[in-house]
Amino acid sequence: LFLFSIYVIFFLSPAYGATIDTSLKFSTIESRHFSIHFHQGLDEAALKVADFAEKNHPAMVNRFKWEPLEKTQVVLIDNIDFTNGFANVLPYNTIYIQLVPPSIDMTLGEYDDWLEMIFIHEYAHILTLDATRGYSKITRKIFGKPIPTIDIFPFLAFMATAPPNVFLPRWWHEGLATWAETEFSKSGRGRSTFIEMILRMAVAENNIPSIDQINGELPSWPGGHLPYILGMRLQKRISDRYGKDALGKLSINHAGRAPYFINGSAFKLFGSVYSQLYNEMVRDLIENQTYRIKKLKKLPFTNLKILNEEGERLTNPRYSPDGSLIAFNRIDPHRHEEIIVTSNDGSDSRVLLRRRPSDKTICWAPDGKALYFTQAEIINGFNLFQDLYRFDFKNNTVKKLTNGLRIKEADISPDGARFAVITNKSGSQNLAILNINDQESKLTPITNHKLMRVSSPRWSPDGKTIVYSSTDNNSVSGIHIYNVVNKTDKLLFKNKNNNAQPTWSHNGKYIVYISDKTGVYNLYSYSLHNAKQYQISHLPGGSFHPDVSPDGTKLILSSYNSRG
Repeated sequence: LFLFSIYVIFFLSPAYGATIDTSLKFSTIESRHFSIHFHQGLDEAALKVADFAEKNHPAMVNRFKWEPLEKTQVVLIDNIDFTNGFANVLPYNTIYIQLVPPSIDMTLGEYDDWLEMIFIHEYAHILTLDATRGYSKITRKIFGKPIPTIDIFPFLAFMATAPPNVFLPRWWHEGLATWAETEFSKSGRGRSTFIEMILRMAVAENNIPSIDQINGELPSWPGGHLPYILGMRLQKRISDRYGKDALGKLSINHAGRAPYFINGSAFKLFGSVYSQLYNEMVRDLIENQTYRIKKLKKLPFTNLKILNEEGERLTNPRYSPDGSLIAFNRIDPHRHEEIIVTSNDGSDSRVLLRRRPSDKTICWAPDGKALYFTQAEIINGFNLFQDLYRFDFKNNTVKKLTNGLRIKEADISPDGARFAVITNKSGSQNLAILNINDQESKLTPITNHKLMRVSSPRWSPDGKTIVYSSTDNNSVSGIHIYNVVNKTDKLLFKNKNNNAQPTWSHNGKYIVYISDKTGVYNLYSYSLHNAKQYQISHLPGGSFHPDVSPDGTKLILSSYNSRG
């Protein structure tokens, strides 16, 4: 509770405003139930949010059995290059959304409309955190919604008068909000191939956490994702068994009970405490996923040679130009984020450098003497933006090449003259070409998509084209090729599957990419000669981040198991 109060005081209080870039000038759209606050460049996103916020309000209020007495303040801001959103009801009902589309290998990377999905998640928090009943309704009228302080008596007063649901565990809150994503949109994490992968492999490897482990404090994978994933499955189990209104009734019942006595509401409504409901959910999960695994086993799984398992998330592997080395990104709860270099058989691994928050991608200089990557740092004292960096093997040094450019997933051309990059701005991502010399950097935009995810640009071996992927806000994703010579953009294919992370075969005749068309992320190839598609891998977990060796004899990837 002390940590919670510190969080509220320093991050959700008016003092938080001191961390916002003073060059941002905010405007407001007023609707019946919301005030949408946005700064310059976000007009289109703000209008969109105002529209779907009011559209979703009646159904969500009806389902959660609570309508706030005040307008909800929705703040749209574009000052960080990473997807995020959070909600708070102390002292006002407020939602913050960072305007960045989620990447495909995030747990929320599959969506129908990413902005609406994030809003639904956060508004579900508002409708459950803000609710009152019985004694809490009386204290709300007298005291309002106080903010805790570190002084003992005001803190005790906060404990006695705060909305009771504020004190419920994270798995309850995040699980319910994640359930809401699926209930009130056409996608959500309840329909996610990525989430199903996590659940399937937890069952396959007998690695399902008990209910006391799902609040997100575990240091091991999936750690902080557990309240969202297993909390969602628990709430879904309750909804499926006891009816669509069960979760709203549960939230309102909690809102009139003293904090921490959480089993009373579940027992009163369903005749079971949460641990019993969780165990029932786990039994259903094991039964469903065991059936799914049995079906997958009807075809032989692809044999893989594991090169490295030291760490939790080993991703984005890239062969060196001569094929002798592999660089990859490592994230582990016991270390800082790092770039690792190993021989192509997985031996002689060494930490190359510590990396700040990033998109995790890497590319080699054509001569193999340097690595290029993007990572984020504070720009102008306020904003967390990604820029391009170069690691020099000879001097063992890192040099920052751009400043505040807001780029990601840089890939250098075969002649080393320029980079294909993805730009972030105002909730939109686009393909661009970056030229750098000693005096300046020049960024040339290529596409002009609005509020869409564009990702994974890779140069063809001959340097004439760039392949990349896109995902619109109708859950349609496609693979494109941009011709640098003719300045033309060609869509190879698009569909309702999640197609992403394209790369090239060594001879430029095929595009290798990932897709979940079978319900599992696997590798596929697309022939540029006859437009046919071929499945390359069949794995129980999933395949991500492919890269083909320079001689075309091997393909490296990140595979998934229940440990990450």
